[in-house]
Amino acid sequence: MDLFKDNFVKFFLFLWLLAIGFGMFVLLKHANSPSKLSHSPELWPKTSKLSLAKDKPTLVLFSHPKCPCTRATIGELASLMAHCQNRLQTYVLFTRPKNFPEKWEQTDIWESAKLIPGVSVISDPEGQEASLFQAITSGQVVVYNPNGNLVFSGGITSARGHFGDNIGRQTVIAIANKGSVPQPTTPVFGCSLCLPSNNKNLSSKETNK
Repeated sequence: MDLFKDNFVKFFLFLWLLAIGFGMFVLLKHANSPSKLSHSPELWPKTSKLSLAKDKPTLVLFSHPKCPCTRATIGELASLMAHCQNRLQTYVLFTRPKNFPEKWEQTDIWESAKLIPGVSVISDPEGQEASLFQAITSGQVVVYNPNGNLVFSGGITSARGHFGDNIGRQTVIAIANKGSVPQPTTPVFGCSLCLPSNNKNLSSKETNK
């Protein structure tokens, strides 16, 4: 076509394709870039208000109620629980910053977590429990054995907002069903939790949601 013989059109088309390629690169890089992994305590925190099961492993998932990546984590947790047949005691904690309104954390992600059989969904005001377990990223999962020893710390998705089989989920299932630990740590993909040190990053507009 004569249109594509015009140098200006060719240059514009080149820039358009370059922008699309760069945009895809940025999105893929973000999706596959893990968040900072915390150093979870080796022993179950004695001051935690959560109960450590004495007859099976205990799993705790820390969540930001408005992190879109966490929807995938909750989906993976549902699949994980279906494979474990009540062999895990499981908590999902949603952090709520200081001075934020009651039920702010009760989003659609909260409701999705409540639908998973065998899961206790709990509010974590000011991230008190998250701080005890040194969790800093939404999607962080820790698993402790009945003796209170840490056996797994990491994420249960393979990328941000990505559903599908992954080593984190496989590891937790192996811990529950076989007592084995294929990989004790995996990357975590998610937003920063609503901890006191992060509250300054939350806008007043978000406070009223």
